[in-house]
Amino acid sequence: MLITFKSKNSGEVFMLDKHVLAVLKVAGRDYGKELPTEGVFTVAELPDAIAKLRQAIAEDENKDMHSYAVHDKEEEERKEEEREKKHPMLEGVSFSQRAYPLLNMFENAQKHGDDVIWQGGSGW
Repeated sequence: MLITFKSKNSGEVFMLDKHVLAVLKVAGRDYGKELPTEGVFTVAELPDAIAKLRQAIAEDENKDMHSYAVHDKEEEERKEEEREKKHPMLEGVSFSQRAYPLLNMFENAQKHGDDVIWQGGSGW
């Protein structure tokens, strides 16, 4: 299912429900395996959610940087060749790449005193 996040002073953020579950869990909302079709982060809840998302994104980026630094030059050259052969649609998407648009929306909503809501949409 496609989930749409909305806030008054931001553009919409779209994410598949299977990815939303992981991001919301980090932000303090653990729904197990079943995401409610609607939900809200109130202005009062945003500071804690923002702090948790920032920390998780930083940890994810540090993990990527560490694994990059550990590889020797030959290994990196081999991986670069593989990346050049790979179609972009086959590349993985990291947690930080998925979570950053939502973090940006949360920060903007907090700045303007807005809530952030989400709704399930089509069966995409």
